[in-house]
Amino acid sequence: MVLQPPLTVFITVNIIIAVLNLLPIAPLDGARAWRAVPLLLHWLTPRIKTLPRDLADTLNVKKRHAMQKESARLAAQLLERLNKNRGVGSKPAWANR
Repeated sequence: MVLQPPLTVFITVNIIIAVLNLLPIAPLDGARAWRAVPLLLHWLTPRIKTLPRDLADTLNVKKRHAMQKESARLAAQLLERLNKNRGVGSKPAWANR
């Protein structure tokens, strides 16, 4: 393929530039970027600890179906209450203007 050698050179040069740019030297972005790593770790640590539980909850089909049924029931109940307060068949409030 004709594009493979130029594409390989382009990707290699970009990786080298990215690595050099992340060196923690003052004029380069790495001087600021590496200061964010402790903040990122502090933010991620509680999320990483709960990841197995969250993943298990997501994969638990029975629990997910129960939550979907409960959500549908609550949505129907809310719509019913809204229609009752507004009066079924009446005009919406904005139509009275």
